[in-house]
Amino acid sequence: MNTNNFKLQHLRRRMQSRRQFLGLVGGLAALVLMERTPMAQTLASPVYAVERVPNPDQYRFLCDGLHFMSLVMEDEYGRINDFRPHPDAMPNDNAWGSSFYLMPFTPGATLKHTDLPTVTADSSGILVESSGGVSMGSDTEIGHWASSLHIQYDIPPHRITGNGTYEINLDNPLDQELNLFRIASNYLINVPLRDGTTGNTGDMQRANYYLHNPPHPDGSWIPIYGNHFPQDITDDLLIEMIGNFNNVDVPGVEPAYKPNITVRITSIPPQSGIPMIFGGWYDQSQSQNPYSDNVGITPLILNRGIPPNLTQLRYMLDFESTPYRGASGIILR
Repeated sequence: MNTNNFKLQHLRRRMQSRRQFLGLVGGLAALVLMERTPMAQTLASPVYAVERVPNPDQYRFLCDGLHFMSLVMEDEYGRINDFRPHPDAMPNDNAWGSSFYLMPFTPGATLKHTDLPTVTADSSGILVESSGGVSMGSDTEIGHWASSLHIQYDIPPHRITGNGTYEINLDNPLDQELNLFRIASNYLINVPLRDGTTGNTGDMQRANYYLHNPPHPDGSWIPIYGNHFPQDITDDLLIEMIGNFNNVDVPGVEPAYKPNITVRITSIPPQSGIPMIFGGWYDQSQSQNPYSDNVGITPLILNRGIPPNLTQLRYMLDFESTPYRGASGIILR
């Protein structure tokens, strides 16, 4: 995979526009020509749609009939805001991998308290407007958050992009660490593989992080090395999680290429300069459980170096997901 082919436009919502193949000439003749010309179909705007299904409660995002992402809105603990990309968009495959939980929480909290989102589709993409409570502990809220994310899907490169805003309003000044979102994934150690050997596999290989200046990462983390919370701070953090070929030998689990996920979060003035670090944690007790989200990746607001009386945080968001094909992954700029 050529990494230069994959870019997100920072702080800008991409809006697709397509040229109309035939002008208003020829009347019926033009319509007949459109029917007979395959290119007319390829130049048409993509058709976006959403459908809501139960168990679990979710919206499925469709582009020209392809199911390329789901927004899961509930789990066993309550309401959540969980984006699950499926950039391959192939039916009946196992290429569903990691999740992007766009919701803030204090360390160790149970993620819940999300409101039902507003999801609308038009010719430019799918707009998701979400909100909810900031989770602390097992069942406490310490504030409110809201996000707006405009999502598109490019065919045939199978590339999902999203751009938007994210705001957090706390009930009281921040006096503890705060996770801004979570990328949840799975990493397996010393498990049986499909080729008859034993080794490491899962839905991800590693996470790269960039503090200011892609394309050169400031650090990289592999879950096998344990939790990782470097103290390098920034107010503009890009996290690039590289997917994997998951070939664990478990009955009922088909081998599949799991997608890459990249998220960039950037402070908006006047809140610029709030210290934020990369955080990665790994549940070693679940290192052989193929069904466990045993990996968590997050931007973490520190409880030191923040302005006094801080109750509001505002950010721009950029999101991308592409298929993993055995290459080194993607680099956002």
